[in-house]
Amino acid sequence: MMPKIGIALLNYNLPNETDFVYENLVKNLTKTNYEICVVDNASDKAPPSKYTTIKSIVNTRTMGAILLGAHYFNRKPDVKYVFYMHNDMTFRESPDILYDMVMHMEANPQIAVIHPALNQDATPVYIGDRFTVYNPNNKELFRRVMPNSANVINMDDTSPILVRKDDWNSVGGQDPRLTRCYGAGKDFYTNLHRLGKEIYMYDGVVIDHHGQYTYKKQMGDETYNNLDREAYLEMNPVMSEKYGNNWKEVFR
Repeated sequence: MMPKIGIALLNYNLPNETDFVYENLVKNLTKTNYEICVVDNASDKAPPSKYTTIKSIVNTRTMGAILLGAHYFNRKPDVKYVFYMHNDMTFRESPDILYDMVMHMEANPQIAVIHPALNQDATPVYIGDRFTVYNPNNKELFRRVMPNSANVINMDDTSPILVRKDDWNSVGGQDPRLTRCYGAGKDFYTNLHRLGKEIYMYDGVVIDHHGQYTYKKQMGDETYNNLDREAYLEMNPVMSEKYGNNWKEVFR
């Protein structure tokens, strides 16, 4: 029997984009047993999506919205997996974006997370490492990326990801102090690795990331460089506390 999947769709100031992604999921998830929770991250320039389930009173940034979605589905005992997805990421139409990933995780309990690959050509802002990029030559569709052949943690992106809920809870989810995901991904995957868990990429569905376009609509003229500097300032003390002052070397 197909296990139930919770989908946490994150929105901030982009109700039309969120509505589009929501309706595209409903159209294509023909084989998946699912529930969608739209988490609105205290939109202040536009109304929330008409499909909003949870609305934060204050802006919790990316990590806070992910944690709200996790909390919502933790109260649902029938949900076995959770798919976290931003509203600035759309996928090519397919029979079902989640079915093959869920079935692969069902058959391989050591896999904690599967990350759909991103279309590099449609990604105006480079959001992660090369392992997240779509590989059209991968005929097997699935590829293990963490740990890699040198037993190194090299993943850092945390959306879009399909997560086994028990594995998420076994490591306490993602650290809420790492509010923008940059350090949260490495920290999360490191803790999973310590439990013998693996992270896979899936090249069966191509995700288009529209980060630069949607960021301008969300934030106006603030540049990504400013955001990155602020994120690092918030992340550095937490990662230093956990892994020492040379924490970047730990994840090479």
